[in-house]
Amino acid sequence: MPLVEALPSLTFLGHSTVLIELGGLRILTDPVLFDRVGLLRRVVNPLDPGLYARIDVALLSHLHRDHFDLASLRLLGQGVRLLVPAGASCPPAGPWSWARCHSPRLTLRTAASDRRSDPEQRRSAT
Repeated sequence: MPLVEALPSLTFLGHSTVLIELGGLRILTDPVLFDRVGLLRRVVNPLDPGLYARIDVALLSHLHRDHFDLASLRLLGQGVRLLVPAGASCPPAGPWSWARCHSPRLTLRTAASDRRSDPEQRRSAT
């Protein structure tokens, strides 16, 4: 009997933190897992630790403190790969000594486009 792959899912965990489950991977965006980061206070219920267990990849969109929380990253464990913005680095010693960081080159493509969103298309249509 063939195995049925689970459908992709997105779970909002608060602020900029989203759990993406896709193709057997568990990806967490900008992990903020505590009630407070700097001046930011969570307004959602406390998180069930099962939501951020067994994370394969943590994706950091940028390095502001409300998207890049070292304490939250440590909660994910040492096996988590970090995808970080170009130019960010994880030195071999210090607070990052446990991290495996990668700065991939990504090409973003628009999946669907409305020609009204392209200024050149708008000019030629009028």
